[in-house]
Formats: sequence, structure tokens, C-alpha cells
Amino acid sequence: MQYTLTGGIKYRKKRYKEQPCPDFVPNEVSIFLKDATPITNVGELVKKGAPIAKNDEGFTIYASITGEVTSLDDGFITIAVKEKETETDEITLLPEYTGELNAESRADLARYLLAAGHPDSAEMDIRRDFGNTKRVILNCISSPDPKDAERIIDGAKIILLSIGIRSAVVAISKKDTKFARAIEKCKYDRNMFLIAMLPVSHPLESPVALRSALIPSANDDNCFVLSTSSCIAAYEAAAERKPFIGHNIRVIYKSSSYHIFCPLGTMVKDIKEYFAPILQRDAEALSICTGISGIGISLSDSTVIGDDITALTITKKIISCSEKPPVCIACGKCSKVCPRKLSPYLLYKKSTESSISDCISCACCSAACPVGIPLAETITKLRWEAYNEN
Repeated sequence: MQYTLTGGIKYRKKRYKEQPCPDFVPNEVSIFLKDATPITNVGELVKKGAPIAKNDEGFTIYASITGEVTSLDDGFITIAVKEKETETDEITLLPEYTGELNAESRADLARYLLAAGHPDSAEMDIRRDFGNTKRVILNCISSPDPKDAERIIDGAKIILLSIGIRSAVVAISKKDTKFARAIEKCKYDRNMFLIAMLPVSHPLESPVALRSALIPSANDDNCFVLSTSSCIAAYEAAAERKPFIGHNIRVIYKSSSYHIFCPLGTMVKDIKEYFAPILQRDAEALSICTGISGIGISLSDSTVIGDDITALTITKKIISCSEKPPVCIACGKCSKVCPRKLSPYLLYKKSTESSISDCISCACCSAACPVGIPLAETITKLRWEAYNEN
């Protein structure tokens, strides 16, 4: 069965040439502690893969690089690399999972993933207890490496078993036939995964937009959207005993594609400095956005790459000759492309009675705006402000 979308912008997927690149090691990482308590102190040396924080529910956070703990402030633990050569050290493996990979042992499996620091483990544990999950979507829109198809499917099986769900929809870009063929070659129950070849790319990089497009009636409580990195992390934990310390992300620059392992807590400025010599550009002249289409949310240098980003786009930083912000020309294109039939510019100016929560952060409006008004980015910030106020 093939799903289609209504509304939104048409997006023609580019073909990117895979480029090799050396191993990436950031200068330091700032790992968000969530609600975990540090079990290390400032000045201590930690090894990659060693536990550095835990909470009462059993969730564990592991060091994503080998280095020295330099700070424990504002809910983050900062680790600075001492010698990059030490990054070749083997990580400390998890205790072996001794349970069965089936629905009957899902409580044990969920607890194991929680102890492995899996990015979605806390939510999986909640969904298992309440049993409110009706649908699962596996988001493969960002064109993962076809070599990872087997691990992604096996990891998705583990996650499905941990929450007691039998099937999931695998969302793949319509142009990404190579990854689709790799998925079809995987050995799995054909009733467990339904392949959805989608005709657009960017609007579905947002989990909210993906859920709204595939299952309009579903909400956050009964629909669970998985990333490919979450599936790989589940497979590595259960099958290879590896704790979650980061994930492979896809980085796009013009027509070139790079896959790098990004340790948890990496700052955007380190990614810029790493790619500057590869792209033969000055790091200050580069800009990084989420997603692979270049119209995602722009990231500042101090932004920390957490466990929810699987793809980035590098572009040239646009240097404006004028300090004046772009002015709306009332063309109406942002309203025409909005899949929710909203008025993005009015939301941007806070001059409408429409609820800002109706926006699904698809960024169609920003892509359609001919004068470059940062509609989606501003509306997203307003949504976060409204959420925090409540």
C-alpha cells in the first residue's frame, strides 16, 4: 500500500554522491542529563562508554567520548577530550541480555534498553505500562545508509516487542529506491512492517508532520514515531551489548553526502570546524540546518546535537547587505502551501486567533516565502514559549 499527501510543497529529491571522510571526534561534548543524577565529579577522567549518570527508574547516561569532566552545570555534563588518540579505545560493553526477544518478556527488554541509555527507552517504558500505543511509524525519510537496513529492521523489531506492538509503518522517500530495496531484502514478517513510499521529503522530517501525514487521526499518546538511530541503538544494545553514546548522522552539502558518527552532546561549532577543511570553506561562512533539504530549523554554534537529530544540511551563510529584516509582500504563498490551511505570516506576527499549536512545524511556509522571512523557525520558538508557560 502506498500513502500520499495532500497540501504542502512539492519537493524533488536530489541524488547525492556519497563522500568518504575521516573519523569525527569533537573537542568536547555537553550531554544533557535529563532527570539523571551524575555519578562522576569535575576533574575525573572518564572512558568512552562508561556510565556517568543514572536515575531512580534505571535510566543510564554514558560518556560519549574519552576525556575529562570539566563541568556539571545547568543540567549538562561537559567532557573535554584530553588526547584524541584515546578515542580508539574499545567501549565498555553492557551486561549480556539474557531474556527472550518476545512480547512476554517485554518488561525485561524495556528495562534493559533503559539501562542501556536508549534515547526512547523512558517513553517505551511508559507506553508499555499504559498500553496506549496503537500505531508506530519508522521514519526513514532522511535516506539512511542502505547498509544499515538490516540493523534498522532488527532494532525496530526489538522496540516493537518492548512495548507490545505487532506492526509498524516504514516511511521512505519515494525517490529512495535503493534503501527501499535494501529493506525488502531483510528477513521479516511481511505483516510486521508496511512500506509507505512517500512523494515528498522535507515536511516529513518532523515527527509531528510525519504522524499527521500518515495517520491524521493519531495523537502523541497513541502514535509513536521512531527514528532510524533509535532502531540502530536498540539493536546495538540487545545484540552487540553497546551502550548508547551517539549515532550516525547524514550530512548534506550541495550534491555531496557524508555519514559521520556523532557522539551525544556534540556542539554544532565542532561540526563546522570538522567540515570546513573538507569543504574548503571557512567555518564562519557555513550555516547548518536540520534535515536534508536545507529548509529545516537553523542551528546556532552552541546548539548541542542530542538524540533526536539524524540528518543535517550545510549551506553557505547568507550575509545580508542590509540590516533591515525582510518585509512581507502579501503574496499569500505561505497560506497556499500550509497543509493545515493556516496563515503562517499572521501566526508569525501573533495577529490571529488561530491556535499556534495547530502548526505541525513542516517548514513549508519558509520554503515558499520569496523574501526569506523565517516563518517556521519563529513559529516553532513561539510554540515552545507557549508550552513552557503552560
